[in-house]
Amino acid sequence: APAGAEPTLQRRIRPNANTAVFARYRAAFAARDVEALLALHSEDFREIDHPTGATYGHAGAAASLRKLMEAEDPWFRHEMFATLGSTLALGRRRYGARGGGRLDVGPYDREEVALSEVDAQGRFRFVEVFAPDRLSDALIRLYELYAESLPAGARRERATATARAMGLVLAADSGDFDDLPAQIAPDFESVDHRPLSTWSQRGGEAFVEHVRALQ
Repeated sequence: APAGAEPTLQRRIRPNANTAVFARYRAAFAARDVEALLALHSEDFREIDHPTGATYGHAGAAASLRKLMEAEDPWFRHEMFATLGSTLALGRRRYGARGGGRLDVGPYDREEVALSEVDAQGRFRFVEVFAPDRLSDALIRLYELYAESLPAGARRERATATARAMGLVLAADSGDFDDLPAQIAPDFESVDHRPLSTWSQRGGEAFVEHVRALQ
C-alpha cells in the first residue's frame, strides 16, 4: 500500500477509553493541532521505545510531535489490534512525512507496534513501543499490564496465569517446549471453527504434540 494509506482490514475491536482517546488523537493530527495532541498526554506520561532503547516523558513527546509537524506533509496512521480492560490497547502505528522540514531529507516513515494505557482523564499515561516483528512480546506485555492493574484476588491470579500461558505458547511457537506441558490442563480443548480445523484438539498432550508438529 502507498505510504500513509489507511489499513483496509476491519478488525472487531471492543471499544474502551483507549479507543476513544485515539479517535480524538487522529482528529487533532488531521487538524495539525499540536496543542490538542499534547493535551492528550498526561503530565506524568512515559514512553519506552524498545527498538532504540530510549525512554522519555511528556517533554520528549512534545519535542517529537513538534518536529514531525514541522516536516513537509506529515501523516499518522493507527491500526488497532486489540483492547483489554477499560484502559489498555495494542496496535500498529505508522507515521512519516514527505520531507524533513528543517532537515535536508526526503520522504520517510516509521512503523512500530505500540501498547498504550490511558488515565482516568482520558489521556495517554503510558506507551511501550516494539519493533514490527516483535508483536508476540507486545502481546505478552499487554496481558501482564492488565494483570498488574487488577486488585489482589482471583481475577488478578487468573490474568497473571493468562499472561504466563501466552508467553509459554509463543515460546513454544519458536521451538521452546520445556515448560509448556506443565501449563496445559489434561482436559484442555481447542476448537477451530475454520473449514480445515487444524487447531481443534482434545487433551493437553494432543495440543502439545500439535504445536511440536508445526516445528
